Amino acid sequence: MHTVVVVARTLEPRSLLVAVALLALPIAACGASAPTAVLGAKAPEAVAPSGTVEAYALTGELARVEVDVSAGKAYTIHFPNVTGTMAFSPDNPEASSLEIKIDTTDARASWQTAADIARDKFLHAGSYPEAFFSSSAIRKSADPEGGYTLFGTLVLHGVSQTLSTPAKLQVEPCKLTIDVEFSIDRQKFGVVNDGGLDPFVSDTVVVRVAAAAPRSGEACAPKLVAKNEP
Repeated sequence: MHTVVVVARTLEPRSLLVAVALLALPIAACGASAPTAVLGAKAPEAVAPSGTVEAYALTGELARVEVDVSAGKAYTIHFPNVTGTMAFSPDNPEASSLEIKIDTTDARASWQTAADIARDKFLHAGSYPEAFFSSSAIRKSADPEGGYTLFGTLVLHGVSQTLSTPAKLQVEPCKLTIDVEFSIDRQKFGVVNDGGLDPFVSDTVVVRVAAAAPRSGEACAPKLVAKNEP
């Protein structure tokens, strides 16, 4: 638990009510278990694909982006409007790639006020309506369970930074999934509030990106079961 020192500032009425509500709660640590993304990481040379490359468009439920933030208590902000592409090289997974575009104007949470504050007072979605992630390289890590290191560029709040983070790539006969979870310091991307709410919100936020795509092939074709005639 952290001690909060409150500095008197002029707040608009709605923000003041939120600040008062947050004061009644302890500031929780956010994302203690999520690995910290290495900002400024230099990606290795891209690997050329070999053989067939599977390309997937990520829309609807195929892509999901969430952000965990602590503001008195932990909140998960969900961004439902996510699109992107995923390319997979079965013969050389290190030649795969991922691109994600996030509509920051649509943010949702179990307590919607938290999502509204995140969208309008920190992300400033009116000025920065989109965020992006584009991979530049992926390398197998020492993790035996589908572990990779993903290198790429995150553009958030108009600030572009390269980073690296662990990722899980799971390949099944009929499904391909990639899961990425990392923590960042929001202030490194200029995600700050100039109206006095900053002391009530954790600097560390956790970002989760999940993408899944159905694969095609003979193994995934529906099986026809012959019926015995009477």
